[in-house]
Amino acid sequence: IADAPKIKTVSFESGSVCKSIGAKAFLNAVHLESVTIPINILTIESNAFAGCTSLTSAEVSGVFDTGSTVMEFSIDSAINANYLTETYVNSKLSRIA
Repeated sequence: IADAPKIKTVSFESGSVCKSIGAKAFLNAVHLESVTIPINILTIESNAFAGCTSLTSAEVSGVFDTGSTVMEFSIDSAINANYLTETYVNSKLSRIA
């Protein structure tokens, strides 16, 4: 995608007032390689990381409700990246623990 943002890394500050990552927030950010999501982020809207084909590291922890299942992010940032870009890409994730 020629006009894709050149963002490579996203890190939300711990203690930030940001509580949610909006739907399609990073849509098609094909250069995005890593993201760090702190505990204060309570929701990740659907398709927030859709099309982020280079995302290989996602540091996020906690238990989330996807609307159809409850899942826990792991310490393996590669698996977490897959959850955000493929497995749960179309689901709103709401932190429950």
